[in-house]
Amino acid sequence: MSDIKRILVTGNGFDLYHCLPTAYKDFMDVVNRLLYLESKSTDPLFLKYIFGNKKNEIYKNNKNIKKCFDTYSSQLGNIKLDKNNISQMKKIAKKNYWFNYFNSCMKDTEMAWIDFEKEIRHVLEEFQDFFTLFTQIDERSIQTDKIIIQTRQLSISLRIVLNEFDFFTIEKDKKHIEREEIRISKDYCKKRFSNGTGYIVSINKSLITDFLTNELADFSKLFELYIIEFINKISVDGTVSSSIFKNVEALITFNYTDTYRNIYKGLGNESMEYIHGHAGNNNIVLGINSDKYDKLETIDTHFLSFKKEYKRILNGNLFHYKKLIPTSGKISFIFFGHSLDITDESILKDLIDGYPNATSTFYYYDEKAKQTYVKNLFKLFGKEKVEELLEKNKIEFVSVYNS
Repeated sequence: MSDIKRILVTGNGFDLYHCLPTAYKDFMDVVNRLLYLESKSTDPLFLKYIFGNKKNEIYKNNKNIKKCFDTYSSQLGNIKLDKNNISQMKKIAKKNYWFNYFNSCMKDTEMAWIDFEKEIRHVLEEFQDFFTLFTQIDERSIQTDKIIIQTRQLSISLRIVLNEFDFFTIEKDKKHIEREEIRISKDYCKKRFSNGTGYIVSINKSLITDFLTNELADFSKLFELYIIEFINKISVDGTVSSSIFKNVEALITFNYTDTYRNIYKGLGNESMEYIHGHAGNNNIVLGINSDKYDKLETIDTHFLSFKKEYKRILNGNLFHYKKLIPTSGKISFIFFGHSLDITDESILKDLIDGYPNATSTFYYYDEKAKQTYVKNLFKLFGKEKVEELLEKNKIEFVSVYNS
């Protein structure tokens, strides 16, 4: 074993390299296929039927599903899905507001996981604006059993978001038929009581944000079950593997899957750290990064439960990855399949520039991937710092075909 400690750092591209359908679109397509099959009174429990049957739309229209099926077809027919898990997935998907919202988003564009996080942030920002609006509304809008707002007071993007959630109903203004009103359900309003009679005084911000939080928790459970049934059950052998990932002494992964454990088998649990949780442990972290509202003087605790750092603190693993990094000797960080997007800024900056005895190698497929690395490094560090890291041989870019 070399005196240089090699630590593998993986993102979603690692799973995709092993022909596993872990893209955001893959997840959504499979769940929608489960719902479609249920509507046809079909309840298949073999994975090959879900992915295969080359006449079905998911195989024809999803390149990752097709690649997975073609790569692992010999073993897919033997993979039986857990009936209870599949039933729970369908139950969540049919009533989950986030799932329905993301489905609406996908009608207009093909989203990636980064876009998924951006959409969560977009929704929360719209609700932030909505809550701000309530500090400005006319008291005449507050009635004994509801709150009414004219839709002309709202931006188009806010109306679109509100349409996806059931805190509100949109109705025609009875006095002015060309206008629309938004009526806030009394269940999400604060009441004040006088002589035993309750009357509405404002919206209940906490109830609304709690609902959004609980719905995202259910969505996270849906995704966790997807990984358990449709990802971890496939990556059980070395059908696809690479020498790049062998002979490493630790794994730091931003994924939730068992891909490395299943295929390469060389590391014990004590040598692997799942930054955002591990499917099967009920600690999946889905959410957004800290933002301008997280500064101490302006922190908005209503939206704190959506922040990745907050969830990682609750899970007790905010800095666990540091235990895998030696305090002496040389370290080689091997990055594969992580775009270096700023959504994981604090950890990436620590790994790449936090250890004077460490170097980082970024493996890429093509020039476009290399360009993405460089652009995102610029966003993380700035041009001058990136040039300094290159000059000191702290970072390098290597094609997977030259390894």
